[in-house]
Amino acid sequence: MTAYVSKCFTINEVNRLKILQDVIDGRPTTSLTLQRLGLSDRHCRRLLVRYRKSGSLALANRRHGLLGNR
Repeated sequence: MTAYVSKCFTINEVNRLKILQDVIDGRPTTSLTLQRLGLSDRHCRRLLVRYRKSGSLALANRRHGLLGNR
């Protein structure tokens, strides 16, 4: 279930967005980005594909505003 209740980003999501924009612009390499974000190579590539396909809102937490599992 995907819901964008609010289009607000957390500080971590904003930082992630800035770093991924730098990768797309070609400034740092993906290995440097992995170290900065603390992500695996696979997850970083998935984020880049999602960002290129749907823009910056695709990086927002999709569970924001929904009830927890407990």
